Amino acid sequence: CAFRVQNESMLDEHICEADIALIEKRSFARDGDVVVALISETRVAMKRIFRDGANVELRPSNKNYETIRLSADKIDIKGIYKGLLRPLF
Repeated sequence: CAFRVQNESMLDEHICEADIALIEKRSFARDGDVVVALISETRVAMKRIFRDGANVELRPSNKNYETIRLSADKIDIKGIYKGLLRPLF
């Protein structure tokens, strides 16, 4: 499936706002994978995932954005980043 990138949180990975990220649908990820995740059923984020016991860290690839730390039960992984389409407009 595809996901329109909403901000510059993954800029250091050359993933920019308005890019179209190609996402493999699945509900699990390995540490370090770039994921699209639903947070507390209200917010969508695209970041690198890392587990820390019963908690999860979603780390941006841009120093201007903060790491999101939350309980693993507050996150629903929707898919894993696999590629990118960049509009030319």
